[in-house]
Amino acid sequence: MGGNPAYIVDDHEVVIEPWIWECAQLEIKRREQYLEEHNITRFSQNTEANPFSSKIICGECNRAFARKGWWTPSGDRKVWQCSERYKVKGELGCGNRYVYEDTLIEIYLMAWNRLLECRESLVSEWGRKMQGEDLLERLQAKNFMEITKDAQPIKELDIDLMLRTVDCIRVLENGVVVIVFLDGTEIEYSSKN
Repeated sequence: MGGNPAYIVDDHEVVIEPWIWECAQLEIKRREQYLEEHNITRFSQNTEANPFSSKIICGECNRAFARKGWWTPSGDRKVWQCSERYKVKGELGCGNRYVYEDTLIEIYLMAWNRLLECRESLVSEWGRKMQGEDLLERLQAKNFMEITKDAQPIKELDIDLMLRTVDCIRVLENGVVVIVFLDGTEIEYSSKN
């Protein structure tokens, strides 16, 4: 028996649409590039307990921030700090500051609510992207159009919404935090630790 096996094309009903499969492949590639660019080994792990995993990026050295537990006089606080800051024990690496997790949550809430306020001005951009050649960009624009339609401002972190909409949160040394949404929108705030 040798030779090449015969393949029959278009013999069965499609399980998923070809464009959805193509979008999934593009998303896999985007995530691989993201991991490589920021020197991260895994994409968003244990998101229920650690929702910002792989999302906080240093604006100075482009590496991921790591979550730390700090004891303060007011109790235990979760903070995020550049993973390059003390990579070698006792030696200061990246000079970027830390940011409290509750500050990140507050900034995310403000950014999402600001995006909702600006929705009407973003709709035309999303519509333009939905007509473009980039399938993943088209899907993200459609996703944002649907998610924001009739959406109300939020007052607490919705982890699923955050994971569906945020590409990364860039923390700059000067205390500025930039929320980068998956549709390409960037909203900037100043953090005050």
